[in-house]
Amino acid sequence: MPSLPTIVNLERAVPTLKLWQQQLNQGISSPQPPRTPFNFHASGGASGSRSITLNWETISGADGYQIQMSATGDFSSAPIIATISNTAATSWSDDTVVTSVKRWYRIRSTAGTSFQPQSVQGIWSAPIISTSGNNATTYDQTSGTSGNGGWNKPAKVR
Repeated sequence: MPSLPTIVNLERAVPTLKLWQQQLNQGISSPQPPRTPFNFHASGGASGSRSITLNWETISGADGYQIQMSATGDFSSAPIIATISNTAATSWSDDTVVTSVKRWYRIRSTAGTSFQPQSVQGIWSAPIISTSGNNATTYDQTSGTSGNGGWNKPAKVR
């Protein structure tokens, strides 16, 4: 952030204060919530695998992502298992599972300021279900909101 100007006389106080306000607002105003990541899907890995890999597309304007996991599909008290601050990240692996364990996941984008990164959260994606070691890639099959056929698919430019 650039250094703030110094007030040298009262006649310049108001314009100087307005300049301060403009410079400070860039660092403290809250950004808009970012949209939900497109193409959120899970891969259960090869037979015997003990991990589930989640993939998504990056979101312009996001400063990170949060991933939530549920063992039952109920997210009312499910923990956020990953907070990712790398804006270029497009995957994350859950290495805490054992073979043939089913897990539900969802993701959301975050945004923030230089003083409060990841302070604004977007809407959670529809949940996806994956089973470790099943060698399958799973998109949301219940609401049609993931992958290339749902409401969060990229808009066509005309």
